[in-house]
Amino acid sequence: MAKGEAARIILWMCWVTQWLISSIYVALALITFAKLWEASAEVFVDTADLVKNKIWRAPMASCLLSALLVIGFDLMSCITLIKKSINRAGPGFGYGFIVAFCFSLSSFLLLCGLVLDGFKKVVVDVLEQPGAVGSWTKYSSDLYMGTFVFAIITFCSFLLFGIALMVLQSGMSDHLGIEVTPKQNPGYGPPSGYDPYSNSAFNSAQVHESDME
Repeated sequence: MAKGEAARIILWMCWVTQWLISSIYVALALITFAKLWEASAEVFVDTADLVKNKIWRAPMASCLLSALLVIGFDLMSCITLIKKSINRAGPGFGYGFIVAFCFSLSSFLLLCGLVLDGFKKVVVDVLEQPGAVGSWTKYSSDLYMGTFVFAIITFCSFLLFGIALMVLQSGMSDHLGIEVTPKQNPGYGPPSGYDPYSNSAFNSAQVHESDME
């Protein structure tokens, strides 16, 4: 397992790679959401019909909610890593929350990708009909499929990043200056037979420290 500075560098490289991939997906998802919103408004001119319509709710919600969650995760993870907000006693709640959020978001992105793929036929049949919707073109359909593809790619990137967070946990602890406790490293701690209440406790501690140096 990577240690110290190497683990810190690898962890940040993983974060940057994940951020680049997720940024592309966020851009595609938001543009696709705007295209679907505009196209659905043209198909259903009446606002009441637009609200009651159930066809576009799933793909539009998938694009919007996934984009917002990805943005939230990127900001939260960046702030947590930069400001070193993890508990000094160990990885702590902040680090654990990021790991759990990462795995949960990867599953949500997979679900969003499957939703977009499931509504591909509806998009093609309704929006790509000649003269049906002026704002929806072949380019819009390609953009829709690109969003689906990047949803799957982003799912994989978040899954791998979550694994990296778990594997490189010790390196992150070193980077944050978290002290190793006896529970975390059995080799670090008082020597065997050490009695803090004995008269020779102070001398034993000094001997142990000199051995470690």
